[in-house]
Amino acid sequence: SAMMVLLTAVLALVVLLYAIGTGWDQRGRNFHALWQFQLMGICGAFLTGDAFNLFVFFEVLLIASYGLMIHAGGARRLKAGVQYVIYNLLGSTLFLFALGTLYAVTGTLNMADLAVRAVEIPVEDSALLRVGAMLLFLVFAIKAALLPLHFWLPNTYAEAPAPVAALFAIMTKIGAYAILRFYTLIFGPDLDVTANLIDDVLLYGALLTLAAGMIGILG
Repeated sequence: SAMMVLLTAVLALVVLLYAIGTGWDQRGRNFHALWQFQLMGICGAFLTGDAFNLFVFFEVLLIASYGLMIHAGGARRLKAGVQYVIYNLLGSTLFLFALGTLYAVTGTLNMADLAVRAVEIPVEDSALLRVGAMLLFLVFAIKAALLPLHFWLPNTYAEAPAPVAALFAIMTKIGAYAILRFYTLIFGPDLDVTANLIDDVLLYGALLTLAAGMIGILG
């Protein structure tokens, strides 16, 4: 977590200096306020130890990143921003369902407590735990833009201003980081109920990514 926050801080400083130096931050209103909210969301997501707080920081990210996305206006940029919001609102809805399911089963959303209580749940609740774990994976896969849930990413990167696109490069890593954190700390291989739950999905997703990348290069 500390390493990701440090990387975010260094990148944000460099990009902010670029935005100020080129005058890009003056092309629209509230750039610096939105920039700080974006950084708060990113750093908060990396540092939090509570699943509900992670949801809150995801929403802060969504609001701030949309404002930065459409900074300085433009019809194409607005269209890409709306598409970005729709996909991420879908992810937010799934996130709430996942949190509700996990809380109903374990009675907590603290990540450390979840890791302990997931081991102790009765057999009749194991299916609900798997559902919650799978929903979380879908949410984080959308945030990380993993194939085939990447449809919001190409237009967003293409239309986003250069400083914003640079910060988006860190933002998508939050999804990948969350997958690593949840599926090692909470739903790791030692938990029989969710062991190997996403292994096949990740394998086929990686193969699909390779195939799509090669087709894109050839095309």
